[in-house]
Amino acid sequence: MDLGSGCCDFELAEVTLQVALSGDVGRLDSVEVDQLDLAGTDGGELEGDLAADGTDVRRVTNATGYDGGPFYSPDGKRICFRGFRNPKNPRLANLYVIDADGKNEKQLTFDAAVNWAPYWHKDGDVLVWSKGLGGGRNFELFLIRLSDNSVVRLTRSSAQDVLPVFSHDGTRLMW
Repeated sequence: MDLGSGCCDFELAEVTLQVALSGDVGRLDSVEVDQLDLAGTDGGELEGDLAADGTDVRRVTNATGYDGGPFYSPDGKRICFRGFRNPKNPRLANLYVIDADGKNEKQLTFDAAVNWAPYWHKDGDVLVWSKGLGGGRNFELFLIRLSDNSVVRLTRSSAQDVLPVFSHDGTRLMW
């Protein structure tokens, strides 16, 4: 993958993505964001507002630390989020996926970094996220395929590559 060329194609399983770069911003045709904009009320747990009218609010996580930045999977069955759960270093964050009913939580990253801003690809098997490298302001983008935990690093830049989102059709990535 050559990010210096202005555009790159890469393949991950059956998912083919085209990352188009234009200056400092990737081009995006459209995006549909299914974000839960909620923060925990006691101890940082996620609360899932599952009804459109604001009723039926229920707890999704119950861990020590702060969990946030949740997004529903395209099928609405799972939620990805970041959790600041390391009591020795509360500034470190890892990524998690959990069923929308709060069952089957799975930790995806296990490193001493800030992993945050996960976002679903439309196929529901791939997440993109930002990872802080070197303890400073250098954040890079990564992909993980959930079905086999394979990881691909997408960017190599001294800039802050953060807040990635896929286009609605899943063929473009913007950050």
